[in-house]
Amino acid sequence: MRKKAIRKLIFIKQKGYKPYNKKTKLFIFNKYSRNQKKRFLKIFIIFIILSLISILIFNITKGNIFKKNNIPSIDSSYETNLDSHLYSRRKTLDRGLPFIKNCREGKLLNNSSLFKYTPNPKISAIVPVYNCEKTLKAAIRSIQNQDMLDIEIILINDNSNLKTVELLEELKKEDPRIKVINNEKRKGQFYARNIGALECKGEYIVNLDSDDMYVDIDVFSTLYYSIKQGDFDILAHKIFEAYSFTERHYIREHMFNGRKHNMEIYQPRLSCYAISTNGHRAVNDLNIWGKLYKSSVYKSAVNTLGKERYSYFAVYIEDYLMLHLLCNIASSFKFIKKYGLFHKVSSSSSSNHITKDQRLFGELFFFDIIFDFRKPECKLVSVKKFTDSCGGYKRANEENKKYYIKLYKKIMAAKDIEDEYKIIIRNRLANYTPFNTSEFKMN
Repeated sequence: MRKKAIRKLIFIKQKGYKPYNKKTKLFIFNKYSRNQKKRFLKIFIIFIILSLISILIFNITKGNIFKKNNIPSIDSSYETNLDSHLYSRRKTLDRGLPFIKNCREGKLLNNSSLFKYTPNPKISAIVPVYNCEKTLKAAIRSIQNQDMLDIEIILINDNSNLKTVELLEELKKEDPRIKVINNEKRKGQFYARNIGALECKGEYIVNLDSDDMYVDIDVFSTLYYSIKQGDFDILAHKIFEAYSFTERHYIREHMFNGRKHNMEIYQPRLSCYAISTNGHRAVNDLNIWGKLYKSSVYKSAVNTLGKERYSYFAVYIEDYLMLHLLCNIASSFKFIKKYGLFHKVSSSSSSNHITKDQRLFGELFFFDIIFDFRKPECKLVSVKKFTDSCGGYKRANEENKKYYIKLYKKIMAAKDIEDEYKIIIRNRLANYTPFNTSEFKMN
């Protein structure tokens, strides 16, 4: 613009136009200067408008513009920021208790209009349901509130009462990601979880009890990208346990009681659990919940178990049994220091109301199944635990005594079990009929 003004002045001077003075020169320069500012302002405004349009189109495409409470989007950049989601215990409670309150009061953080059926979900959440109309809705809300939307929720109705059935229908109508499976008669959580695993379509599986809740909005996304980074088969995370979701004083980490961690049995060189310096506190040990599983591994474990076996209504240590089977089949494990789950300790739990005979049957059922696993570590775990339980034969009912005999014969006939273990078992049962007869002597 300055060059144009100079050329104009030269032209005026050459033509000899009058008057030609400093005022004329200043007028011409100011005129071109104003035109230059107008053009620059127009270009700047056009640039701002185009930028806003581009941002609007991007947000609409990603679906973020319609989300409430500024829920973060899930994309590849999330993987590089996983550490920012591994909060301390105190910070997790500060964030988690308000989140849990919203779930219990039915306040959805996500816009329910975003709930759409996903043919290939990233995570399938499996929830056994039995007469839990007072707690189920809050548990499901904690799943629906996750920032990861491409999931599915499988609810297995284990022949519940009418109020629970009505609630299931209500939840199913509001969220197309929910699938309800109905059992004609009650078969227990063990059966329900296995049926749900076979029916799920997710890449990974989580288990949730009907009175538990996730403690933050980013649990699924953090677990998913953590397990994907190393293509692990099982990922464990930290949990809270409490009788109440409101009293901070009673909220504690899951306690460690001296048993060797399940995953370390199968991968001794990999410590999957973070134990404190005093050795008395761990993350979570025996439970099927509090972990993310590769779907193909879980389904393989269920099929290995077989429907005839998981159809047993064994209410004692079935979680422990399934976790052993999953660890037996899995080839890689991962632990992250993420508080993900709030496990409600309930005095009305089915495992707290079983008889001594039912408890013993559950233990023998566990010993029997893990003995058949293909890894030698399983057989050894089974034999050692059976050895410790031999004293229960005297007080067992007829059904359990037959189970003792079945397991005794199986162990004695096994060629891959060392004789020292067989001798210990034989000596511990030698005083009981029929173990002291020639039929039951070790070959």
